[in-house]
Amino acid sequence: MQHMSDAPAGKQYYAWLQINSENFFPIGWQLPPPQNGSLSSPYQHNNLLSNNPRLLLITLETAGTHPVVANNIPSERRYFASLPSNIHNLATFAIRPCPQGGSTNMCIS
Repeated sequence: MQHMSDAPAGKQYYAWLQINSENFFPIGWQLPPPQNGSLSSPYQHNNLLSNNPRLLLITLETAGTHPVVANNIPSERRYFASLPSNIHNLATFAIRPCPQGGSTNMCIS
C-alpha cells in the first residue's frame, strides 16, 4: 500500500478480514508502521484464504493492545478493500480510504 500516513501517537494499524457474509471481522493482525508512506504486511496463516474473505479493513487501535474485534468507531476505520471471490496468494486489489460520513460506508458493518 502506498501513500499511507503514520498512525497518530498512541495508535497502531490493524488489518481485519471479513469472512463470507458475516457482519464482523474475526481475523485480525497488527500491521508494521508505514515506511516512507508504504506499507506491507508479512502476516501469514495456512488457512487464511480458504475462509473466503470478502473485505479487508484497516483500523487504528490503541498502541500496545491486541484487540480481538475491529474498532467500531467510524473515524478509526481508515482503509478498506473489497476482495475478489477467487482470491489467491498473489492477488492484487485496490485499497482505498474509508469514506467518512453518510450511510453508504463500506467500512461500517
